[in-house]
Amino acid sequence: RYTILFEVFKELFQSEEISVFELRERLKRKGLLPDENSVRKFYYYIQKLEEEGFAISERRGKRKYLKPLLGTKNSIVLGSRWSGFITFLLLALPNVYRHRFGEELKKFSEHLLGFDLTKHLSGDFFLREMVFLPQRDLFETLGLLVKALRHNWIVSALLVEDKAVKFVPKHLHFRDGKIYIFGPSPEGDIVKLRLDYVKALTAVGREEKAAAWALSPELLYESNEKPFVFGIAFHRVYMHAGRNDPDIIFPTQYYAKMDGEYYIYYLLGFTGDRFAQKFLTILYDEIIEPRLGMLKRVDLIGDFYPKPPHRLEENEKRFLLFLETLEKHLDLRNAIVKRKKLLFRD
Repeated sequence: RYTILFEVFKELFQSEEISVFELRERLKRKGLLPDENSVRKFYYYIQKLEEEGFAISERRGKRKYLKPLLGTKNSIVLGSRWSGFITFLLLALPNVYRHRFGEELKKFSEHLLGFDLTKHLSGDFFLREMVFLPQRDLFETLGLLVKALRHNWIVSALLVEDKAVKFVPKHLHFRDGKIYIFGPSPEGDIVKLRLDYVKALTAVGREEKAAAWALSPELLYESNEKPFVFGIAFHRVYMHAGRNDPDIIFPTQYYAKMDGEYYIYYLLGFTGDRFAQKFLTILYDEIIEPRLGMLKRVDLIGDFYPKPPHRLEENEKRFLLFLETLEKHLDLRNAIVKRKKLLFRD
């Protein structure tokens, strides 16, 4: 997960120099390397940081030591490529991590980038990682975008189809392994671009007076993805080995409580296939239909999620659509399993 990469970079930057062994042990103590697969990702990211020129290593005896190449935590040398890399790390973090360490991420951004970039970033509930880190020129472009965002620059983006678009970058969104840029054009229209479709980026001016601009969360989702509230429940013994405090288990979770022997979680759901596919990845003992108590707590939902309808009846209609979509995907999976069983027996 990119959480591992972010923690590697953060520990490396804060330590100025650290052995790979100590770095691995720190991440293990944080619960980020629970299995062999995560340990392999750890070593993979160490290798990529060196290959891409973000860190340098030195072997002393049996141990390998790393140091970042942007300077030290007290003397930072930050070019566009570094800014883009740090922005990517902040952008690609799971929403669960954002919920837990939001204030720490804000301070980290302010220290390295000179302003709070985190309020201009959002991630989708279906956070699909890129298999590899983005190419170097993508970091450069992302770094220039961040600089434009900080200073309210008007930029001209040359797209792959050789079309140029002028706008003021205001928000970055990470979805399905891709980065999207949002902002107003000089004419007041909303511009939405995919970063990997941008061939070149040039600053062409600056907003004389930065206008108040807020991104509507609805723009981050497909037209068939309508929000609603619902819940899940499961017994604490099976999922948490006797823990008494509810955990964050799903990106759109906005409230959790204990009810007797059960954990109760309130979730923001979406109609459409993507949310149903994501929901298939978690376990539960019960799916709870929309209730008035859930609607009373919708203020806890993050700013970059659209709010559900106020009326319980409309939430119930969307919940039913979700159940039908979930059933469709379960039937497809069950059909695959049954077919495989028949072929294996033959």
